[in-house]
Amino acid sequence: MLSYFNLRKNLINDELVKTNKEAITILNKQLNVDIFKLCSNDKILVSELIYDERLKDFKLDSLLINKLSLMINKIIPNIKYNPFFLFMEKNKLKILLTISNFESSGSGKVLYDLAKHLDKSKFEVEIACKNSKGNFLMKLSL
Repeated sequence: MLSYFNLRKNLINDELVKTNKEAITILNKQLNVDIFKLCSNDKILVSELIYDERLKDFKLDSLLINKLSLMINKIIPNIKYNPFFLFMEKNKLKILLTISNFESSGSGKVLYDLAKHLDKSKFEVEIACKNSKGNFLMKLSL
């Protein structure tokens, strides 16, 4: 595993790879998974793995590499059972925002703006409303 990690550290700085955005994305994901797996060993720390000049442009995935996720990984070493890894693997995280009504446009507008401005590449957002009352809801329906 460590040899693959070292190979990927070299690849991330390759000039051909640097010019390919998709390759960088894939390599970043692979490096994050490598770090995650290597840290299941109590003797290896994240800081030891990423303190390397070759990784100066590398982005550590805070969803996957966090204290809780690493603790789960030490208890259940199989990565496919770690909920943080499962979230990372899915294309989009589904979010359901709820509101009782849109009668006053204040809270409804805040909820709508939140849904509208979340990153669509990471989140699939739905709004559930208890009833169909309210002027603001009629504006949204148009």
